[in-house]
Amino acid sequence: FPYGACFISCQLRCFMFGKLLRQLRSRHIEKVIRLNDRAFVSHSSLAASFYSSRIEDISSTSIHLSCPTRDGLMLPVKPKDRLHVSVLTGKGRVSFISCVENILTDNIRMLVLKIPDTFRLEQLRNYFRVPVHLRLKITVKRGSRILKSALDDLSAGGCRLRTETANIFAGDKLILDISD
Repeated sequence: FPYGACFISCQLRCFMFGKLLRQLRSRHIEKVIRLNDRAFVSHSSLAASFYSSRIEDISSTSIHLSCPTRDGLMLPVKPKDRLHVSVLTGKGRVSFISCVENILTDNIRMLVLKIPDTFRLEQLRNYFRVPVHLRLKITVKRGSRILKSALDDLSAGGCRLRTETANIFAGDKLILDISD
């Protein structure tokens, strides 16, 4: 059945887990990581020391980062060093390991990193969300309406539902029936 644009995210904001994973697998990094996204960079030899940076440019082969700093000090790095990069996006945290291809020193110092082959998605939540795809019926206690719906994901703190209509409001009491 067709679904409208309405969704409910019980106690947690929605997370487009499936869409984000498809984007990461298809290597369209510019759809996931955007210019000016905040990044944290760690050198493999410096254990868990993270330096703050920002995405300056993205091409088909490389990612340019502003020079990572921490407490006013620049990350000691040279070409061919391996770095762990963690980028905060609106959809979660994207992490990857990449090699430094070049260090630009024109106007501002920037690191040029190779686009990595693999990425890891980390959810920034108290509870991990599990994608599920179940049809269900929702009974809204106010008026006893029954709506067709789908359960998209589930966690210990809530779930994400899609409904046919947008007639569910904050504070409505719902009964979820997944027996079909």
